[in-house]
Amino acid sequence: LFLRIATNYTTWCSAATDFLAAQGYHLPGDDPLRRCFANSLHWFMLLTDMTKAWMSTTLQHAHEDIIPETSNTQICLSPHAHCGNALIHQFFG
Repeated sequence: LFLRIATNYTTWCSAATDFLAAQGYHLPGDDPLRRCFANSLHWFMLLTDMTKAWMSTTLQHAHEDIIPETSNTQICLSPHAHCGNALIHQFFG
């Protein structure tokens, strides 16, 4: 529901209150739908932010546990570095 909420929820709540009043339902208080909607939206967004932060922290810790920091040693990908002169002498005499 909150993922599809209109940007201006005050207008939406006012229209819903007017519709309910036209149907014979009268809600007590001053703009009760807007207040309930605002409170629900606030808590939903807070929980969403807390969930994102928790997931980010959890994934970061898992990343640190699984993938160790790389060392400062450079990796050389040439055949000479891995096989020495033997490979060069084998092919080129």
